[in-house]
Amino acid sequence: MKKAKTAQNTTSLAPVIFIFCFTIGYIITGYTSLEEDSRHVPLLTGYITIFLLILETLKRFMPGESTEQSELSSEEEINVPISREITGLLYAAGLGASIYFLGFYIAIPIYLFLAVAYLGNQVKRTAVTISVIGSVIIYVVFELLLEIRLYEGLFFS
Repeated sequence: MKKAKTAQNTTSLAPVIFIFCFTIGYIITGYTSLEEDSRHVPLLTGYITIFLLILETLKRFMPGESTEQSELSSEEEINVPISREITGLLYAAGLGASIYFLGFYIAIPIYLFLAVAYLGNQVKRTAVTISVIGSVIIYVVFELLLEIRLYEGLFFS
């Protein structure tokens, strides 16, 4: 049983390996083709992605309780209604449009709230907390640490 679980975990690493290779390419491309000030965003996002991939890989091989995903056999599929997929795509399109018209600092909290409250089916208090924390993190990382001014939107520029 343990050997089968390890084999399943190893085969399920294919997406992690693909994302890792893509991230390495993203970091190399960003570092070699951008000016020094513009390199900060690809490097920061790339290093964070690699850190999260390492955590995901370690989690898959940790002994203990099996996750819901690893309990599914390779033949089983997770059925997601097409309406749910369309809703997710519409949320992403709405985020893009709201960034264009309203800017990052207004669009991100609205998107996070809606995604957590309605797509994630969480209580409103949790959605507000996550949207505030996410907005503060974005402000601190881009404005204070990287000193990059984010797009303020068509209506506020």
